[in-house]
Amino acid sequence: MLIVESCAHLFRDCPYANKIWAGSILGIRAHIGKEINIQSWIINWLSLIQKLPDWESSALSFLCSLWTIWGCQCKKIFQKEVILPYGAIKVYEFSYNMALKAEEVRSSRLNPKGVMRHCRADDQLLDLRNSITFPLISAKYNCDQLELFVDDSWHKNLSAGLGWVIKRSSREVVLQGARSLAAQSAEQAEALAIREGLIAALKSNYVHIAVFSDCLQVLSQVLKLNQLHHGTKTIIEDILNLVHNFHCISFCFVPRNCNMVAHRLAKGAIRM
Repeated sequence: MLIVESCAHLFRDCPYANKIWAGSILGIRAHIGKEINIQSWIINWLSLIQKLPDWESSALSFLCSLWTIWGCQCKKIFQKEVILPYGAIKVYEFSYNMALKAEEVRSSRLNPKGVMRHCRADDQLLDLRNSITFPLISAKYNCDQLELFVDDSWHKNLSAGLGWVIKRSSREVVLQGARSLAAQSAEQAEALAIREGLIAALKSNYVHIAVFSDCLQVLSQVLKLNQLHHGTKTIIEDILNLVHNFHCISFCFVPRNCNMVAHRLAKGAIRM
């Protein structure tokens, strides 16, 4: 009996593809957002990437991940050559570096002075690792890593509800909480939610964790991709100090529709 594999399973849902996404520079957790179709999933990620600093190299990383999954699976089917996930990540790294070099050549031709419009994403990641004593964006997917989802609900009267929920990769909830605090902006409230979630995780001795937030602006500051804003500077510094208490931690973007439990907790807290 011939079973036709769907594009969603091939490129996103199968464990093999999950490992390649997690091992990429972007460190994407592909199992987040499985309820939407693959076309929307890809479009959502590309739309998000366009908002990032140095977005060209991030887009190259995303496309190289797709190409690697396709190429390795084609080798398995048509050439009977099985490439293990570790080998597939090496294929991805080679493809990504070649794509970066091609983009650098193209950019230098467009700019006769030879001034590059962007830096290499892997150099930027190295800077992050040098500034913090362990990888913020982990290239090794750890199935034992708990997932901390955070969100805020901010009101113009300067009150905010903060919600956080910690889950296992099996989606089992192991801890959740909410509280209300004063906040000057929605961005500040989201930073407070991340800080409160990390404190709750440490109190329960959860030291291997992946943090998921739907606020790209705050994540960019935590990852030092953007300068700290005046309203969040102190809170982000608190977060970076807390980070050193974890054995393994990563920070990832998640769409709002995949973060509804934390969102509902935050909404409930602001009504208290």
